Amino acid sequence: MKNFYKYFAVITLLLFVSCESNPPDLGEYTGKELVYQLTPSVGYEIEGKVHFRELKNESLQVDVTLVNTIEGVTYPIKMHEGKVDTTGQVILNLEAVDGVAKKSTMTFSKLINDANISFDSINVINASIKVYPGNSLNAATGANIGINSLGNNNYNPVGGD
Repeated sequence: MKNFYKYFAVITLLLFVSCESNPPDLGEYTGKELVYQLTPSVGYEIEGKVHFRELKNESLQVDVTLVNTIEGVTYPIKMHEGKVDTTGQVILNLEAVDGVAKKSTMTFSKLINDANISFDSINVINASIKVYPGNSLNAATGANIGINSLGNNNYNPVGGD
């Protein structure tokens, strides 16, 4: 009978410890993030994702990851006003992706015109992300972001309030 109580006590303790809910340590992030899928343009196979995360200092980190890139080619990334299928003004130059590394990371809190940008404003901005192969003027892949992404399959809000 003593063994029964020992086993019961151990199992109860294990269940109690394993059921505690500890929030994950977000480190420098607030937990607010948005992920957009990059869709290839006609004639290209490059795709990927754009991942925005809010930092605790209220700036934004953007990670761009590409697949089907070509070694030796650099892929400049630009945020444009308007939808991906329009020719909007460039409002932010993001860190380019190298065809080998296939990823870039950049932290920012201002656009080209020095306007502040926050997570809340990136969530409703009228903009798109376009990725260009080398010096080409034609985007190889892109995604609508902010208000342009609503109702589209390329938008995935993660975390937040």
